[in-house]
Amino acid sequence: MDFYKKASDALEKVLTKKTSVKSFAHSKRLLALILETLKYQDVIKQLIDITDLMNKEKKAIKFAKPQGNPIYLLMVLLHDLLFSRRQAIEAGQGPIKDAILRHKTRLRGELTKIRVKAGVSSNLELARKAESGAGKYSSHNSGVSLLNITEMIPRYVRINTNRIKFDDAIKKISDNFKLESYTGSDMPIPSNKYKVIEHIPGLIAVNTSISQQLTSDKMYTNGEIILQDLASCMPPIVLLDELHKGNNKGKRKADNDNHVGTVIDGTAAPGNKTTLLSALLGNEGKVLAFEHVPKRFETLEKMVKTAGCANVTCNLGDFTKCDPASHPDVTHILLDPSCTGSGIVNRLDYLTEQGALPENDDKDAHDERLNSLAAFQEMIIGHAMKCKCVFSFEISLRYTQVPNVRRIVYSTCSIHDDENEMVVMNTLTQHPEFELASRETCLPGWPTRGHPEPFNNDVKLADSVIRCKPGTDLTNGFFVACFEKRQNIDNQGPSKKRKNKKKNASSKAEN
Repeated sequence: MDFYKKASDALEKVLTKKTSVKSFAHSKRLLALILETLKYQDVIKQLIDITDLMNKEKKAIKFAKPQGNPIYLLMVLLHDLLFSRRQAIEAGQGPIKDAILRHKTRLRGELTKIRVKAGVSSNLELARKAESGAGKYSSHNSGVSLLNITEMIPRYVRINTNRIKFDDAIKKISDNFKLESYTGSDMPIPSNKYKVIEHIPGLIAVNTSISQQLTSDKMYTNGEIILQDLASCMPPIVLLDELHKGNNKGKRKADNDNHVGTVIDGTAAPGNKTTLLSALLGNEGKVLAFEHVPKRFETLEKMVKTAGCANVTCNLGDFTKCDPASHPDVTHILLDPSCTGSGIVNRLDYLTEQGALPENDDKDAHDERLNSLAAFQEMIIGHAMKCKCVFSFEISLRYTQVPNVRRIVYSTCSIHDDENEMVVMNTLTQHPEFELASRETCLPGWPTRGHPEPFNNDVKLADSVIRCKPGTDLTNGFFVACFEKRQNIDNQGPSKKRKNKKKNASSKAEN
């Protein structure tokens, strides 16, 4: 019961504006319970009033000795009994728990009545419908209610320039769906408007109410438009930064310094990022797309075909099992490996900046999974960094190791530092031949950047990576980092190394 007393005290301080939710970020379980109780606070208070719990269970409440107003203790206890995944109060037997359990049947019955009266079938729908002030307590301080972020996020539509020119697509969309251009900043976007997204070439946003119309339209079925979240478009844009700037089509530059050879998408299915890579390359060059799960591979092939990607070759296989030496012409690699998916809006993990655990999750199992995923993520990045031409023969008759991979983009739909900044930091330590690309080449206009703490409070490093937060950026939670090959690495070939060894051996012999 001590945990619930602590939670009730914290909840009271937040609701009486004595502190902010962020003050409790040190305890993920506590923070999660506070946020979830805030989300359902109106309904919980209504249930307390209907059942008259405060009066009927005065003795039990007094015996519990709450630190402040006892209503807050009732609120956190009722949350766990009625709204948590286990629907149980996680505490030993005691007067206050026994008192609440005596009213369990009626509480659940009254909750059902409230849902029916509100015309909803689930607790989450009920919370969204309630007139809650939860937006004041958003961990992002965005002014956007925790309950309506999903309603505020628009449907993003990417114009597939492999199939249609941007201007032609806009005209067709305007005609087909009777939409007009919207330049305002208020969300949600009006249902009769579309908005061009400034950070991502070829991307527009529309009201979610027309989603069904979009997916049944020929523009969608023939691959002229692709429904793709804003954040998901970022990795290809960052990877091919030297190509897309100021150019919707993304024609390849002739300058050798900026030459783009083969591009690999190491974790390609379902194909949204792969098809964007194809379009940014002007449907020229070569994109190798890897997917090792047969069903997902079928989805990838279908999407690539629908999108008209003539420059994409799909490979049914594991990128981590391929021989790097077999792809000496690769210069750019995109990696979006398996992650917790904690940034996906519908999962509600984004309600805290640190990715708080749901109060009933097993922390050890959660940490073990995070560690396992982070290890895999570091491994796949390290494998990508091995993709290099082994030796090239120069006029000077000296063999020199020439790494061809210049740019590797790593992304996740996770909000956890463990899968994001910490993976990047560990990779930089293990592979000093790479560094983070500067902000100037990583969507410099995007305002939300990385967390400094995992980078040892190096603000410049944190500024080099990208984050997306649902509450502020109106997109899924996302992370993007770009590794660049250092220009000043001394890549000695075997001949020079052998000479050095002989020289060292001679010196030792003389000594």
